Amino acid sequence: MSRQTVIDISVIISPDLVKWPGSFGYDTEPMLEIAGDIEANVTKIEMDVHFGTHVDAPSHFLADGEDMSTMPLQKLMGKCYVMDCGSATVISEEIARAVPSSAEKVLFKTSNSALWSDLTHAFNKNFVGLDAKAASQLAQMNLDLVGVDYLSIQGFREHCDTHRNLLKNKVVLLEGIDLREVEEGWYELYCLPLKLQKIEAAPCRAILKRINE
Repeated sequence: MSRQTVIDISVIISPDLVKWPGSFGYDTEPMLEIAGDIEANVTKIEMDVHFGTHVDAPSHFLADGEDMSTMPLQKLMGKCYVMDCGSATVISEEIARAVPSSAEKVLFKTSNSALWSDLTHAFNKNFVGLDAKAASQLAQMNLDLVGVDYLSIQGFREHCDTHRNLLKNKVVLLEGIDLREVEEGWYELYCLPLKLQKIEAAPCRAILKRINE
């Protein structure tokens, strides 16, 4: 896999990165710093597991759902379709129906991605998300994973049914990805979140490799 073929769709984590209203976000504290007799740097981090680029497990909205430690790896890697939604203000059922029937994983590129040109931008309550009908449609398509280019799969004012419709069908949710450099088409997705036990989400590094078809 050459560097030229890989697109990093993760955002850089820092305390200044945009966060969901009310979220703790991310902070660091040095425990050791190189100086004098101290020979190494050691840092403690605190963060909301839904901060930055992250994966949601079913237990995010389902009391008996799987957590991050039991998530099947095959759902997080493999052939993936990126769909460009253009100027759409919502990812609707009509858009969801246009996802190729052969897709097992789909990432939706919207106008949200342009917001990542400034990682410290003020949270945008008008970001583009899926509505509940689109989520129901995608849940019927036997998908492994659905990804979006902002901090939540559902719009700011949408009901939680958007999350539940997907998670109850064991669809992994990849949120907070940056698709500015990604064109519509087929890719190999590699998305590996931390293996956290009894936790409903985890930060991840996600990359795409273009498939020429």
